[in-house]
Amino acid sequence: MNDVAQVVVVNVKPNSRKGPLVETGPDGTVTLYVREPATEGKANKAVAELLAKHLGVPKSKVRS
Repeated sequence: MNDVAQVVVVNVKPNSRKGPLVETGPDGTVTLYVREPATEGKANKAVAELLAKHLGVPKSKVRS
């Protein structure tokens, strides 16, 4: 199997009431809204899960 690495630059909005939500801007920018706070890695974990779901890949394939 051929795995291809892809870099995705995202803006993260922790503690968001909108989340979990992924928005893609007209210029291709990706903004992730998560409800978890940016403490103790909680937002990072939520971002990895949300991005994996959005991209249709396993969580193990997403890393920061």
